[in-house]
Amino acid sequence: MDDQDLSGDDLKYVSYAIIFTKRDFETTLEKNEQEVVNYSTNGGSFGGLKIAKFFKKLNDPKQGVLRPKLWADAKYPPELTDEKHWELPEEDEKYVTFIYRVEKRFPRQEADYDKRQVETLEKISNKIG
Repeated sequence: MDDQDLSGDDLKYVSYAIIFTKRDFETTLEKNEQEVVNYSTNGGSFGGLKIAKFFKKLNDPKQGVLRPKLWADAKYPPELTDEKHWELPEEDEKYVTFIYRVEKRFPRQEADYDKRQVETLEKISNKIG
């Protein structure tokens, strides 16, 4: 079974993609991406964040997201600014799906706060004299 637990204080190496599941228009909107997650979260929150960033990039005049070839051939979506700036019909937004898997977990390394504090104090002490 796939690991989908994003909670906990450990590091999670996560693979994810954003897909579109409407019949006859099935496609990948954002191909397999990987990220190290160093905070505790849940799948809904993580997916919501990634989908929001995807649509932000889509609406950015300098970036955009190339419309999938399948969609271009079918002239979907109907409202189109250009090939990189398009908008889904509101009734089709429900077909945007986020999939992810925690590939690997790593324990967090011990913080070296004490060592850095000692080094800083030594530098201050040397400057003072």
